[in-house]
Amino acid sequence: MVEEPTLLVTYEGTDPVIMYWPPADQEIFGWQTVYPDLVPSDGATDTMRSSKNSVKTTMRDGSSFSFDFHGTSFKLYGQAAQSYYTVTVDETVRPFELEDGLLATVSDLGLAYHWVNVTVTSTAPSFSLDRIVFDTGLVKGQEETYLSIDQAWSYDPCCWKFNEHSTQGSTSINRVQQTTTANSIALFNFTGDTVYVYGTLASNHGRYSVSLDGLSSPFTGWSRYSVSHSLLFFQTGLHPYIPHELKIESLDDQVLSLESAVVTSTVDNTATSSIGFGLPDTSLVWRWVGSSSRTYRPSLDGSPSTSSTTPTATSSHAAEPIKRVAVIIGAVCGTIVLFALSTIVWAACRRRRFRSALRVAIDDVTVYADPPGQAGSRHRLSTKACKPHHLEPLLLTRIDQA
Repeated sequence: MVEEPTLLVTYEGTDPVIMYWPPADQEIFGWQTVYPDLVPSDGATDTMRSSKNSVKTTMRDGSSFSFDFHGTSFKLYGQAAQSYYTVTVDETVRPFELEDGLLATVSDLGLAYHWVNVTVTSTAPSFSLDRIVFDTGLVKGQEETYLSIDQAWSYDPCCWKFNEHSTQGSTSINRVQQTTTANSIALFNFTGDTVYVYGTLASNHGRYSVSLDGLSSPFTGWSRYSVSHSLLFFQTGLHPYIPHELKIESLDDQVLSLESAVVTSTVDNTATSSIGFGLPDTSLVWRWVGSSSRTYRPSLDGSPSTSSTTPTATSSHAAEPIKRVAVIIGAVCGTIVLFALSTIVWAACRRRRFRSALRVAIDDVTVYADPPGQAGSRHRLSTKACKPHHLEPLLLTRIDQA
C-alpha cells in the first residue's frame, strides 16, 4: 500500500510566527531582513513585497530564533558559512543532519506539539535563515480559503475598514480589512483541524494577539519592509469535528491588516481504526486541552514567558503532571476522610463504655441507715439496678445486730 504524502507547512523567515532575539531589524548586528534581489537604488521600504523573497541574517553572537509546531520533523533552510549553532527541541539539545542548503534536519519526533529554539553561538561571518518546513504527520485533505471580506468574518463595526494594495512583481490586487484602533476585534469561526491566517506587515503596523478557543498568543506585525501574504498565525492538531472560534485583537493604535484565513481538514496518518458514525479514530492526535509546549513561548521582546496564554493541544507528556497532582489530592482527601471516620467511631465507642460503667456503678450502690429508736444499729438499704427513665422502689432489708 502506497503511503499518502503528509501535509508540509512552511514558515518564511519574515513570518511573525517565528520569534527572533534580539527582535528583528532593531539592532545593527542583530537580525536583519534582507532581500537578495533588492538593488541599492530600489531601497524603498514602503513598496509591498512578498515574504518568500527574503531572508533573516545576523552577525551577532548569541542571536536566536524560536518557533513551535505540531508534527514529526522539521528542516531549517539557510546559510551558516562557518557559524556554530545549537538546536534545542522541547528543552533538549538535539543532534541534527546537515545537507547542502540546509541548516538542520531533525526527524523521528513524536506526533505532538514541539517547541524549537536555535541559538547561534558564533557567527562567522554571518548566519542566515530562509525558511522552516515541518511535517505535520497528517495527510492533507480538503482546503477552503476565506477572504477577510467574506461573511465568515465579523468585525467591530466602528474600527475596521476595507483597503486594497498591490505587491511588487504581481499583477493581483490584495483586498484587506484594516484597523488602527487598539482593542478592536475580528472574529472567525470554523470547523477543521488546521487554520492559517494571512495578513500584511509594515513599519506602521503594531502588535496583535490571536486567541483560539480561549487561549491566546501575542505577535507583532511590525516590519522594516512592507510584506504581503505573511503568516500571522498558524495552528494544527485541532479537533476536526467541533467548531472553533478564532479572535484577533489589535493591541496598539497602529495598523493591523488581515488578508485571509485558510482552513484544512486532515486525517491522522498513524491511526487506522475507526469510531462511531464512520469517523476516524483521532485519539492519537487530538488532545485539545492546552499545550505544555506553548508555555515556553517567548514574549514579544524575546524574553522567556511563563504565561500559558496560548491555545493548543497537548501531548501525553503534558498530562503527566496533571495526573500526579490528581493522585496527591486524592491521597490527601482520602486521609482526611479516614481520620474523620475513625474519630467518629472512637467517640461512639467511648460514649458506650461510659454508659456501661455508669450502669454498673448504680447497681452496686449500698446505703446504710439507723432504724428508728435504735441509734447506732445500722441497716443496709440496697438498690437494684437503676435504668434510665425507670427507677424501681427501694427495698429495705433489716440487718441483725452483731
